[in-house]
Amino acid sequence: MKPIYWIILVGCFFSCMGNLQAQSCCDRDNVVTLCYLNSKEYCYSNQGGCPGYSLDGVYMVDALKEKLLSAENFGIDGKVKCQLQLINLPFNPSLPTIKNTGCDIVFLPAVVVNPVNNNVEPFSSFLGNDIFDSIMKWSDECPSNLVIASQGEASKWGYTLVNNNNNSLNFPKKSTSLDRIFDGPFGAIDNFKQGGVYQFTFSRMNASAEILALNENDKPTILLDTETNDLMLADIGIFCSGQGVGDISEGTAIVTNNDKLACNIFALACEIASGAQRTNLAYEDCEGPIELPDGSFTSEVGIYTDTLLTELKCDSIVNIEIIPCEEVTIPNIFSPNGDGRNDFFNIITEAEIKVESFRIFNRWGQVVYNNQTPTVGWDGRFKNMDAPVGVYVYHLVFNNSISTRRQERSGDITLLR
Repeated sequence: MKPIYWIILVGCFFSCMGNLQAQSCCDRDNVVTLCYLNSKEYCYSNQGGCPGYSLDGVYMVDALKEKLLSAENFGIDGKVKCQLQLINLPFNPSLPTIKNTGCDIVFLPAVVVNPVNNNVEPFSSFLGNDIFDSIMKWSDECPSNLVIASQGEASKWGYTLVNNNNNSLNFPKKSTSLDRIFDGPFGAIDNFKQGGVYQFTFSRMNASAEILALNENDKPTILLDTETNDLMLADIGIFCSGQGVGDISEGTAIVTNNDKLACNIFALACEIASGAQRTNLAYEDCEGPIELPDGSFTSEVGIYTDTLLTELKCDSIVNIEIIPCEEVTIPNIFSPNGDGRNDFFNIITEAEIKVESFRIFNRWGQVVYNNQTPTVGWDGRFKNMDAPVGVYVYHLVFNNSISTRRQERSGDITLLR
């Protein structure tokens, strides 16, 4: 039985890129080291609240940092079985320093003040090229090395920003490789906020960018750089707390949507840092019994998880989801007479489907209707004239919402007036 789709998230893969000085691509020490830079050490003034945009800064220290340090959230007995160790990297860390510190995650601050003219320039980064050179080399050395960058710092990955100056909500993009940051161990969200004076979106993206979230104007606000497997956020305010600054709540409790999003991001970071390889498989229950990783078979709808080991002894987590069979109903009669009832012939389904073709033929084999948006439906006209009463033949080719499996339906439709 072939799966409908598969996704492998950032993990150990089948080989690692060289030997690191202080860590392996498959980190098995059960402690995830979150390294960060203190923005106060890089901000040459308090302009724009610059010193506040890091884990030790005023906008995070009593909010996001408290949640990350909470054993109820991250710990042996926490919601996420991941012991987070937070380490403030020394000023201008070199590549050997980052590696010898044992960093699994590097969380970058937003340094928004230009040291030359003391102006606030949130579109740019003023951390220094040497620092970025070290961090990006570290990121490249192992697939499980994760950098979380936001705002001007994302420019070093080749992204540019624009200020929408619009405190609109942001929304998860459906069916991405990192859906779990929006529906993870700390809860599911359907929107989140940016906050602050600026509300940035990405205006130019690399070809390797996967869009994860958009604002109300469909402008991207969270990306995955698939070339480096690093996470890019357009606005540092997503991680911040304080009136007019961000929507993260103070303390250890998970209260707001931004709380859930931020903690889900770090929960995913824990999984990536552990070197886990995750495979997601999905089947429709109408396909018959499905074989699970343990060798048993089932047709019951649900999610089944098993953990194996790769050759490098990294966890290989297999999720198999069995979903309800998506039914498509096609009527066999319609009457396009303008009375407001059954005036259009179209598909009836509650499922999300992608239509390759939907064609209707008359008795002589002529195509009288051809549309890839069947919800509009055929109005019973052909060449700007009412088509004759009679029997027609339809042919539908489509994929369901999660598959590339081609499905076909065909049959007769009677046109009455």
